[in-house]
Amino acid sequence: MGESKRPIQTNDRNIRTIHGRITNSGTPVITEGQGFSISDDGVGVVTVSLNRPGRSLHGASVTVLEATAATAHYGKATVWSAAAVTFNTFVADGVDGAPADVDFAFSITVKDSQ
Repeated sequence: MGESKRPIQTNDRNIRTIHGRITNSGTPVITEGQGFSISDDGVGVVTVSLNRPGRSLHGASVTVLEATAATAHYGKATVWSAAAVTFNTFVADGVDGAPADVDFAFSITVKDSQ
């Protein structure tokens, strides 16, 4: 994981994708990836800041990595720019959707020029 060295399915050489994996059981830690740093912004809230921001954001996605099937979780990007994306993870229990510190993988795609 990390920053892609070449465009994925695009003819635009100004597009790049940054991938990473975060382990979070109370304090988030970068498990895989490079080209970014993270900050712990509360329970279930992690901001990924790009070391080399783009000019515009083309997409951001998060996949929660489940350790067990006992409790389901989900994630979403809640604040975003071409420099940083905040990811939130929650319990998907149908009751309160409480924030939860869980492991996740992410992908951020930026364009470097207009």
